[in-house]
Amino acid sequence: MINVMDLLSLPQFNGFKIISDSKGLRNVVRGTGIWEWERPEVIEQTFLPGEFVFTTLSVWRDDEAWAVEGLKTLIRKKVSAIAIKTVYFDRCPEEILSLAGEYKVPVLTFSEAYMDDLIYVIKNAILSSNSNSIMLERLKEIMRCENEEMIAEKSKRLNPLFFSHLVCFCCFAQGDEETDLLNKALLDYQNSIVAEQASPEACYSFIRCNRCIIIIYTFENSGAGAGGAHFCGAFTGAKGQAVNVKGADAGFDGSVERQNASQKRKLAGTKAKDANPAEPYAGSRDVFASPKEACAELLNRFIPNAKAFHAGASSVKHSRRDMKQAIDEAVIAALSATLENETLRQYDEIGADAFLLSNIENRHFRAFYRKTHQCLSDYDDKHNSDLMKTLICYVESECDIALTSKRLFQHNNTVRYRLDKIKKLLNIMSSLDTEIQFYVFVRMHKLEMENLLARGAVI
Repeated sequence: MINVMDLLSLPQFNGFKIISDSKGLRNVVRGTGIWEWERPEVIEQTFLPGEFVFTTLSVWRDDEAWAVEGLKTLIRKKVSAIAIKTVYFDRCPEEILSLAGEYKVPVLTFSEAYMDDLIYVIKNAILSSNSNSIMLERLKEIMRCENEEMIAEKSKRLNPLFFSHLVCFCCFAQGDEETDLLNKALLDYQNSIVAEQASPEACYSFIRCNRCIIIIYTFENSGAGAGGAHFCGAFTGAKGQAVNVKGADAGFDGSVERQNASQKRKLAGTKAKDANPAEPYAGSRDVFASPKEACAELLNRFIPNAKAFHAGASSVKHSRRDMKQAIDEAVIAALSATLENETLRQYDEIGADAFLLSNIENRHFRAFYRKTHQCLSDYDDKHNSDLMKTLICYVESECDIALTSKRLFQHNNTVRYRLDKIKKLLNIMSSLDTEIQFYVFVRMHKLEMENLLARGAVI
């Protein structure tokens, strides 16, 4: 299954402009068609819902009313999109753009590419591609990239309509039904009205990965307060006010353009001045008390059963060059939420986990964990003791001996004896070093129990 957005991210569609509202960019493309002269009654009989329709509007030269009625008929047939090659026309009636928005059929213009070539590309894409697989491969390209300029360039391949300001989410499924929950989340998303609603301020991508869901949510920083800014105010400034922060690539042009309010009323072949297009999102609330509240609201709209997931949200970034870092932060925050058994954690609030969880694949950390685990496991097996269990409970009790004793139904002195034994086995000398090593080991052990110790394998 491939949609209009997937096609617009292909290099053959560079230079396409969106002249209508951005509603319908997630429409599934089921075929192609060319319309040039057919009367409305013929359109009704020969064109199918979901077709990506190309036209030069040559009929416009002879009969403008015929052309308008033909476009209306295509829109009412709910084709996936209408792409007009700017050859014979110089304007498009407002009634067409309004109807396109009502029926969620995006109207596009282009000037350079050949229709036959584009139809060939679309047919091959329909036959050979899976939309999520395409998105996942492009996401992996970003995660493998080290150069910031290349990351910004590759983000255009992932979604050519991304804005510069962004926040990322990572969601791990809770419980034993991980695969089913991830697949259901993707299916719910694909069938959701989230994919059908639009905002001129937001654009996103939703990707089902190996062990998680990744959501990249980008937005336009209006700098005009809460009115119309939706989530932007909570992300970029104080409650009810959006701050006009200009990112390093605030003017970065995507391969697909959206014409501004005045230009979208005309179908001229000139370049659009607004190069920050929009993509669908669902949102109606303007003001949030905090970025975390805004993140929770967004997450609930993308994933109806969000409570079945441990989710992490990145800090807000103001350049697509930082997309890889934002995704990394979201994964780390989600790992922290998993360890704390929370539904949502923000990267900015996870404290020492930001350092620890970003280094869990470091060979020295791995060597420390293996050595400590082996030492305690061997001792417990040999002496039928509970050093491992005691250590985990002690760290989870915030290193409070009385609370640990209560949870283990043991005397305080028994817990102290076990902890002293662990220190001797691990050759730990100072009290400060004790708590650091204990904390690091237990965090890594819990990740191993969740099969998440290999952070790089989650995507």
